[in-house]
Amino acid sequence: MFLDMTGAYEILLYLSIMMALGLTLGKIASHFELPDIMGYILAGILLSGFGIVTHNTVLQLDFVTNISLGFITFSFGTLLYWPNMKVHLKQILVVLAVEVLLIFGLTLALFSIFGQPLWFSLIMAAISIPTATAPIIEITKKHQAKGPLTNLICGIAGWDNLIAVFIFMMILPIAIALKNDSTLAFSNFVPFLQKFGIAILLGVLLGLLFGYLHRYVLVKFAKNDRHEPYLVSSLVVIFFGTSASLLLEVPYYITLLIAGFIFTNMLDKKAYEYETNTLDKFMPPFLIAFFVIAGAELNITNLVTYGGLTVLMILANLTGKYVGGWLGALAAPKTSEAQDKYLKTSLFTHGGIEIALASMAVVYLEDPRIKAIVLTVVLVYEFFAPLLLTKSLHNANEFMLVHVSEHKKDLIKNPTLEQEDKIDDDLHH
Repeated sequence: MFLDMTGAYEILLYLSIMMALGLTLGKIASHFELPDIMGYILAGILLSGFGIVTHNTVLQLDFVTNISLGFITFSFGTLLYWPNMKVHLKQILVVLAVEVLLIFGLTLALFSIFGQPLWFSLIMAAISIPTATAPIIEITKKHQAKGPLTNLICGIAGWDNLIAVFIFMMILPIAIALKNDSTLAFSNFVPFLQKFGIAILLGVLLGLLFGYLHRYVLVKFAKNDRHEPYLVSSLVVIFFGTSASLLLEVPYYITLLIAGFIFTNMLDKKAYEYETNTLDKFMPPFLIAFFVIAGAELNITNLVTYGGLTVLMILANLTGKYVGGWLGALAAPKTSEAQDKYLKTSLFTHGGIEIALASMAVVYLEDPRIKAIVLTVVLVYEFFAPLLLTKSLHNANEFMLVHVSEHKKDLIKNPTLEQEDKIDDDLHH
């Protein structure tokens, strides 16, 4: 008796249609000098709006979303090279402290003022903190962005995701206790602390394993024969990290972020470049799939249903990110002009870990409004956040494919940029 795979083939059929339309609209958006992401998101919205892709189809594609987000977070983790981050450490800490406190505090205050229960206000405040890494990956990889602003954005986004998930894990048991009117004890926090700790431990182990595999096995292959081992090894780490984390019920995006961070800091410059090029060539299908599926989840009618709460959440998030970026630029007197001018408009990306956190919150708190509001916020942000990030990096002359000559002029005018590029080139990137 043959295994009935009809359902699986139907999902693959839908996925192929979604990716084909996403690629097409992405290229059209690029032709009009808009971020490709806007085309991917629009493809999902159209397919959902015309009933071609249903809510049930999106649920069946959940494994694709998880693998894609796992791939994205691992790849983003490989950008978190410690020598680069040390240069910007003061700014990163200032931005993180300000944006986390402001976003959490303002969201909590605004939701409470407008009549939402405390448990609901707390969980929405925790979910609103992260900066989505997927749009940053897509834009920086496509244009080969490189420079002090790019390094700073990656450092802030990577670590604010880690902090945001930890805060969420601490807020979730409080929200559960408040909603159920039950007693809160330390034992309520233990399961969530364990989940966070296991995710980090698994990420460290995977990163070390991959790093030592590179040092003692992969480097033995001839240069022309390394592509296959690097690609397969990377996919094994990503697939194993994602599936093991989900089976253990721990946040896989933290596992793979940490794994990428550990791995990239065990490599030399040549190995890093080879690994990065290998991942970059395999990444577009995952990015397109992730954003088209995310677009299919978005519901424009929720702008009416949850418009007021959406505005409150966006207002708090915009304020926190903008003020955090502004103060971060002031915190270090030796920052480049690009960081001073454009950091505060580069951190608004949405549509990644916050969706996963919202899904988790719905399971524990049994309130579908949580994810509906988060998806509505993502919908609004997709109209301007990727565009602002693209324009910021473009104006900072950090798109290597477009602004090589302009960037060289900047290096002559500003020695700080030359010093940071030397760190990139000589130490790692």
